[in-house]
Amino acid sequence: MNDSGQTRTAVNAAIRLLARRSLTCREITERLAQKDYSEEEIAAAIERLLDYGYLDDQKLTRQFIQAYQERWSRLRLTQKLRYRGISEQDVRQCLAEIYSEETEQRNCRNEAEKLWQAERARWRRHDMAQVSHSLTQTRADLDREAKASAKIYKKLLQKGFDSNVVMPVMRQFRGKNDFQDG
Repeated sequence: MNDSGQTRTAVNAAIRLLARRSLTCREITERLAQKDYSEEEIAAAIERLLDYGYLDDQKLTRQFIQAYQERWSRLRLTQKLRYRGISEQDVRQCLAEIYSEETEQRNCRNEAEKLWQAERARWRRHDMAQVSHSLTQTRADLDREAKASAKIYKKLLQKGFDSNVVMPVMRQFRGKNDFQDG
């Protein structure tokens, strides 16, 4: 087959891939390489797809951030996009446009609230298993809250939230998580 025929075949293969889900230039390149297309065929196919407007890494980045910004931290979004082959510069630019500090703080607060609720439920089950429990906050309750607080702090950091965001959120919850009353 001549060069333009092979390029057309690579373009068609890429279009079939894009019909299933949005992919980055790097992802298309990798998948076409797995199908044994040459570097020249892949480069020509990518160029044609860019010309057609079928590939647009910045658009994909914006859509990805908008889809996941209410659930994920800035760091997690960055990691996922970088893994998909989006440049650091494009990720930063799109995050600056879309993902505000307020969003990061709200996501961290929401995640902290879920984690505190899980800890309260866990301790309620623990308390119900014990025969007696006084109505005053004991040293054990304070230790319990301190341990839960440390555990939640670690989990928030593991989820990609910056410590400068996590610390103020944790202060908001301090003392509001009475493990006796639930």
